[in-house]
Amino acid sequence: NINITLGFDVAPPITPPANTDLGVIGNAGDFSFDTIGSDFDTELGLYDANGDLITTNDDLAPGVLQSEILENLDEGMYFIALGGFNTIFGDEFGAEIDTFLGGDGGDYILNIDGAEAASGTLAADSVQWFKVTVVPAPGSAAMLALGGLVAARRRRSSAVSADARSFTSQGVILIFRRPPPIGRGP
Repeated sequence: NINITLGFDVAPPITPPANTDLGVIGNAGDFSFDTIGSDFDTELGLYDANGDLITTNDDLAPGVLQSEILENLDEGMYFIALGGFNTIFGDEFGAEIDTFLGGDGGDYILNIDGAEAASGTLAADSVQWFKVTVVPAPGSAAMLALGGLVAARRRRSSAVSADARSFTSQGVILIFRRPPPIGRGP
């Protein structure tokens, strides 16, 4: 007799930190997140729903202490971490403050695509979290629906091959039954 035991550890899902839900921010595509208008040196981190760090930004340009992230996002849920100078971002929703060198706080403004999405006061040595949702582009949902209509039409056409079919301009299937031959009842 041979006994084989296989074992592996499955990590539990990473729980997102407490956050402010900013809701749906648009269709999949390019987005900008910035802190222009904040009164202190900010840093931003962008995470996917699994807690994986996508990108970070400290200063959006030389001499400009606010932050900006430009990113193309697919549909899904994302998290934004807003911290002060010397925030250290990492995977698994990691965001720590290096309090030895910094940890600024002050009044912040978080803009999404140039429009103010949130504002408030960030305490020194802390991080404010936000959740945003990106939905599918309109064309992708329409293509899925069209694919379903074509599949339904194919299934239906074999079942009603003796019938005449017509489509309206909205794609609705109209079925016209042929009358029974003369002298034969239904």
